[in-house]
Amino acid sequence: MLKLKRIDAVMVNSAVFENAAKQGNIPVSHFNAIKHGAHPVSMYIQKQYIKNHLHVLKQINQAIQQHYPKLNCRL
Repeated sequence: MLKLKRIDAVMVNSAVFENAAKQGNIPVSHFNAIKHGAHPVSMYIQKQYIKNHLHVLKQINQAIQQHYPKLNCRL
């Protein structure tokens, strides 16, 4: 989906991402990776879902900030 520009970003374990790219025969060098430390969670949210449910992303960020205040999520 990143390659087709259906989504702009993913938050995922680097090993999972690298394995998926390898399986899809896509060089990971085609993407920019930003390591944000070691966190025990990842999620995928479809662009269309966010467009239809704008409040959800804010609620997710607030929950993350409440439980992981050092992450400093942008609200």
